[in-house]
Amino acid sequence: MLKRKLLMTILPVLSAAVIVGTGFSAWHFGNTTDSETLNANVVVTEKVNHHIDLTVNTEMTRLLLDQGSTDGVRDEGITFTNDNHEANKGVLTINLASSSAKTDYTLTVRIDPDEALNKYLEFVEDATIDGWAWSKASQTLTRDVTLTDGKATVTLDLGDETDKHNALFNYTDVKPRNSDDYDTMVAALENAKVVFTVTVSE
Repeated sequence: MLKRKLLMTILPVLSAAVIVGTGFSAWHFGNTTDSETLNANVVVTEKVNHHIDLTVNTEMTRLLLDQGSTDGVRDEGITFTNDNHEANKGVLTINLASSSAKTDYTLTVRIDPDEALNKYLEFVEDATIDGWAWSKASQTLTRDVTLTDGKATVTLDLGDETDKHNALFNYTDVKPRNSDDYDTMVAALENAKVVFTVTVSE
């Protein structure tokens, strides 16, 4: 039974800007280079069972969209970062506490990109995230948790096992192929956001 819903606007604390290019890397098309910063929201919400406290901590404030590898140019592609554009910040630390005698719970994290982002990004079918079960159909990560002395701390790392950028998203076929496509994407994603909803249930 879910009794209350906390909206943690990790904005600006967690205001995950969808950023297209940065001062550190950019999109390259022939002899042109395009770079622009977009502001968008990453919102983390918590749905809390009536007898258990749930808190979520993260440095993740931005979803960085760079071009990736092309013509010998290698940059970060799709990456969760912080306000300083540091990579590998797609980590959620989830803390549970309860005075109940019950010790076993299930954590669910649902990821909802908005419609604008869904045009350019798609979920990985068989994403592998250590300790979590991924379902592309329901856009959720789940895992069982056992409390010890009424407490538990669980980590969700959204980084890919190989390059540590992100394990969830790929570009769709609409990924910009030229400067005009890029300008269209920049305009479309001006207010884009990704919502993470963390739920604990019995």
